[in-house]
Amino acid sequence: MSSSLAELFGISSEDVANKKKGAKGKGGGKTAKKEKKPVKQGGRYQLPVRIRSGYIQCTLTQEQFGGVTLGENEIKTELRKLYPELSGIQFSLVKFSNEFTRLHETMEKLAENTDADDEKDRTEEDDPLDIAEAASEEDYGNEDADEEQDDELDAEEEAADTDGGSDDGQADEKTCQGGGCWVKLDIQYQEVKKDQTIAFPLTVKVGKYELEIKEKVPLEEIRAAWVKEYPEYSDCHFCYDERNSLLFPYMLGGTEIKGKKYSLPVQIGYLDQKETYTGADFGNAEKEQVTLEEIRKTYGKKHPEYENGMFVYNAEINLLFPVLEFKREMANERIGLPILVRGSGFTMMVEKEDLKNAESATLEEIRTVIESIYPEFSKERTEMHYDERGFVIPVLKGSRKGVQIMNVRKNQGFFIVTGHNGFVYRIEQMPYGCFDCREDGSDVDFRMTEKKIPYGILMDVVAFFKRNPRKEAAVQIFYNLETEKYEIYYPEQKVTSASVVFTRNHDMENDKVLVMDIHSHGTMNAFFSSIDDNDEKGTRLFMVFGNLDKKEITHKLRAGIAGNYKMLKLSDVFEMED
Repeated sequence: MSSSLAELFGISSEDVANKKKGAKGKGGGKTAKKEKKPVKQGGRYQLPVRIRSGYIQCTLTQEQFGGVTLGENEIKTELRKLYPELSGIQFSLVKFSNEFTRLHETMEKLAENTDADDEKDRTEEDDPLDIAEAASEEDYGNEDADEEQDDELDAEEEAADTDGGSDDGQADEKTCQGGGCWVKLDIQYQEVKKDQTIAFPLTVKVGKYELEIKEKVPLEEIRAAWVKEYPEYSDCHFCYDERNSLLFPYMLGGTEIKGKKYSLPVQIGYLDQKETYTGADFGNAEKEQVTLEEIRKTYGKKHPEYENGMFVYNAEINLLFPVLEFKREMANERIGLPILVRGSGFTMMVEKEDLKNAESATLEEIRTVIESIYPEFSKERTEMHYDERGFVIPVLKGSRKGVQIMNVRKNQGFFIVTGHNGFVYRIEQMPYGCFDCREDGSDVDFRMTEKKIPYGILMDVVAFFKRNPRKEAAVQIFYNLETEKYEIYYPEQKVTSASVVFTRNHDMENDKVLVMDIHSHGTMNAFFSSIDDNDEKGTRLFMVFGNLDKKEITHKLRAGIAGNYKMLKLSDVFEMED
């Protein structure tokens, strides 16, 4: 039921407001207290406080503590009672929220509302008149009870003003209103030093799991004994609590290997939190491998504190140990092999064998493999990017001609074949023509496989350049895969008498096939400069016009494949009129 008791029995909202302010009515008319300032939430956490931090899990409720909030020190004191191993370790509280926590709070609220409505229905059916009288007396006439509640709120406000210690110094509106707070711990472990004195006997402890060490032994032997019982802690570190003679084992997250695949089924967790995940948990029962990004997303649904956490992999038992550390971006991070590379009109798999059977590689190492096949991807001209979906994209930069982002396009192929003459050939098939050359760069060839470019487009290009014959300019020709027609494109450009710099249209280059780059040399002769040779290492056609101030203009046309060229005639590419 959504109607309130006041609405059911004809009590107006004005009556409610007046009675709450102390207006005349049953029980006398007291003077309304002055309006209170909002409760400051800077160092306090809205109850219920849900602690989710690996094996440290508990919920602190209003029924346990009274009031509506808890200070950070109160929470820490309670946690140290529940988990004695935390008594000698510094830690801070970190509020968090995600889709899982919000859904959990919503379901709780719906359940509470349903229970409350059911209770109202049952009570009203029994004796609605008595309820009306009780509501009137209890809710609107008991000013003494109201004052007691006001005093309690005053105490809460004073505590909020004096108690600090929130991790960020202020309440989080999303996590600290209505549904309480979700909190994980940022534990500042102090690793045992080699020369640190450790008193024996002592206890190795993680929650309810303990290992008694009575005799004095080296730390390595203690670690070996713990790992023998709990192999997921291989290569663990220890934090020593001298006051309580406790050793607390913990794991540190290292640099993740991006794109690395983990075989299914795989165990995730530690101690009594170990769980086995199969392909079905990732939406495909036949799935055999997953990446860390997939694991992080799936595991985080059930364990929301690890949504941005890290994982330490134990290959011997095929287990991922979750660590409450935020994922870090490293300048020289490594990518798991094999890895898919998606380039312009090609895809290739960089295998372990390409890099001396390495399990992983840096982006620069992957680039060198690409360059061995596609020379245009030199170190100076290439940026490498890792896509979280599990592949690498090379970005080719041009010194004068802007930046071209490389993407996969249909109807293109790449082949390395051995000819009848015994030589190895590189062949690149484009939707409009075929390029090939010998592996050493010689014997370059090109032939159109579709209809040639219309003569009218050639004339439009010449007309564009002749508008300002003393300045260099640039034009591109594209092939539209849907209409199977050629299109002329005039990019945004900055021109002078000696140079042209134009910006590539990335969307257009992704959707269509770039057939030809054309630029002019103004009043100079048509020729391909050393700058052109450095820029024009992609696989396509290239053209330059010169002497545009004269009646007889000059031109050069060539096909390029991996930095190797063949000069062409206009009739090889364009439909020529008689």
